[in-house]
Amino acid sequence: MSEYKRPESVLVVVYTRTGKVLLLKRADVPDFWQSVTGAMRWDEADPRATAARELEEETGVRVASSALRDLALIQRFPILPQFRHRYAPETIENVEHAFACELDTEPPIRLSEHTEYGWFDFATAQQKVWSWTNRDAIKIVASSLTPAPPERGRARGGGAAPQLPDQQEVVVLVHGWLMSGAWMAMLAWRLRRAGFEVRTFSYATARDDLRANAARLHDFLGTIPADIVHLVGHSLGGLVIRALLHHFPATRLGRVVTLGSPHQGSAAAQRLARGRIGRALLGKSVLEVVAGVPRAWSAPTCELGTISGTVPIGIGRWMSSLPTPHDGTLTVEETSFAAACAQRRLPVTHTGMLTSRAVAQAVTRFLRHGDFG
Repeated sequence: MSEYKRPESVLVVVYTRTGKVLLLKRADVPDFWQSVTGAMRWDEADPRATAARELEEETGVRVASSALRDLALIQRFPILPQFRHRYAPETIENVEHAFACELDTEPPIRLSEHTEYGWFDFATAQQKVWSWTNRDAIKIVASSLTPAPPERGRARGGGAAPQLPDQQEVVVLVHGWLMSGAWMAMLAWRLRRAGFEVRTFSYATARDDLRANAARLHDFLGTIPADIVHLVGHSLGGLVIRALLHHFPATRLGRVVTLGSPHQGSAAAQRLARGRIGRALLGKSVLEVVAGVPRAWSAPTCELGTISGTVPIGIGRWMSSLPTPHDGTLTVEETSFAAACAQRRLPVTHTGMLTSRAVAQAVTRFLRHGDFG
């Protein structure tokens, strides 16, 4: 294994008591600003010691490892495709340990691997860094330095505490089988009218398995500069989201809603999978659903709500004898999920969910309050 890079690293947020954060600009990726980072060597057992070593190597700042504060933040993120050749085959994610280093003043910086450096206030630093894990670490440090509001009637002295921008929330929509992001347009429009910022994630529904699609979704979420990301998945998209929750847990994930997703499998897909042409049409992800792969996944730690349709019009009823109630493609039983904190049935078909005002209102309610009212 020594010929490959270890998929475990450290991140060090370096800041001064006056509220300035040190950022470094990478040489190999344009406009990639970051805190001190570096991979652990195979013979290193203590991430804190690695953090002290990387800090000195990248900046020339030397401190005892005991002077570093462990942020108790361990995060996983996908390795960028252009860097995966440095790691063992099939290695696609890295584990990162975050630390903080407080300095009295801005010391001289000696760059060894980067092209530029700068000292920025906490709000600017959080916006400037490329990585969402880096933003999380900076936010934790800033929060620990922000004083409590002064008591009423008493003035508070001292300098101003570092201020972060207002919390930003984004809703990401994930489409279903044999669809594209365009199918989510009406739901996206209704959610925007309700006040949400909305993005749509598209993927090849038949080409890859659930984990591969979840990895792409994870990469996509890493490009979104928001504090909280809510997810809404239709049909197969809901299972891609659950694969994300299982394989790539994220600390900034908000609430999740699945719309007609086959949590318990699909009788219609199972029947179609009996033939060679049917299996090719369904693709790897749906075949995993038919095989029951999602049933072995760990229960999600976030708030998750499900919406099921009860209007029995759709192609599924011609592929298999579906017991009522169903939405024309999946039964209510197939789209139910025991670990969900709220479940709702609505008089819509499987595809009609995407244009239904009632569905959009239910999604809005859950994203804001964690229930369907």
